[in-house]
Amino acid sequence: MHNPKNIPLEEILNKMRKYCAFQERCVSDVKKKIDKFLVSKNDKIQIINSLTIERYIDEERFAISYCQGKFNTKKWGKQKITNELIKKKISRENIETAINSISKIDYIKSLNNLIDFKIKFIKDKDVFKRNGKLARFLLQRGYEFDIIWNQINKNKIKNE
Repeated sequence: MHNPKNIPLEEILNKMRKYCAFQERCVSDVKKKIDKFLVSKNDKIQIINSLTIERYIDEERFAISYCQGKFNTKKWGKQKITNELIKKKISRENIETAINSISKIDYIKSLNNLIDFKIKFIKDKDVFKRNGKLARFLLQRGYEFDIIWNQINKNKIKNE
């Protein structure tokens, strides 16, 4: 491969610095962006190494930021966040660090808020169907099966 626009490597590196400074990026996101410039494999490695040394890219920092963002704004559960980080080729150890950054209290509180929100829109009178729909909704959000049923049962007792 070659650089068809003959953009100097330093200019591409500067563009990548701006790209990484705008928001946290992982190596796979940066590689995809660099691929648009059609640079050689060696140049790509050199750019990634430079960005890592200069701390524009930090996989652990990215994982924590991504995890907190998806949990706080989209109310995703740990399973969904983990799966998305795996897709971005983040290491298991960084994923674990990120997932552990979510407070257990906030996690349960978020799950209960989702239960309270969703239950209003489920029209079924049958408790089993209603709880099944609620559980499927929460599973899609990435919450763990045992935690979901534990909270549904606690809410059922609370509402009786």
